[in-house]
Amino acid sequence: MTNATWKFAAAALLALSLSAAAAAENAAELSGEDLEKFNSAVETAFAHREKARLFYKNKQLDKALKELETILALDFPEGAEKMEGYSVVLYAGVNAGKIHLELDKPKKAREILENSLKKAPQISEWSYEICMTLGKTYEKLGMDEKAIETFDKALKISRKLKEMKEKEQKEKEKSAD
Repeated sequence: MTNATWKFAAAALLALSLSAAAAAENAAELSGEDLEKFNSAVETAFAHREKARLFYKNKQLDKALKELETILALDFPEGAEKMEGYSVVLYAGVNAGKIHLELDKPKKAREILENSLKKAPQISEWSYEICMTLGKTYEKLGMDEKAIETFDKALKISRKLKEMKEKEQKEKEKSAD
């Protein structure tokens, strides 16, 4: 992977270093059996994520990919995608897509990234990152028009994220007064 990809992966790992207990706190909307299922899936996903990271670090791409695809195959309860701990699934999708591109398997990357985009919040740093990687995938597949559309979507997401951050900052400044 490129230096920029490594930087993203490192930033994503920092952002995703939630403990299973923190993820459970964020799962307050789930209850009973669904909450247990969510907690179990998140704990499992975090372990696979760490293994994937180490395999990737040691240039064992096939093993890293297997760990990421294990995360993508986990059974999360309905509504889990709204929970903070679910971001580990989006992390797995983005990075599995990038590894497939690195292994010159753009069709598989496309499949994973398109599925990940469906699971990501419409306006989020994850949807931006997925769109950027998906655009590169479409380009590699010779689908230039689709790549341009996807990069345009990433730009819109980026602008909206900037607006949201600016609005949040202004609200913080007002509340501090």
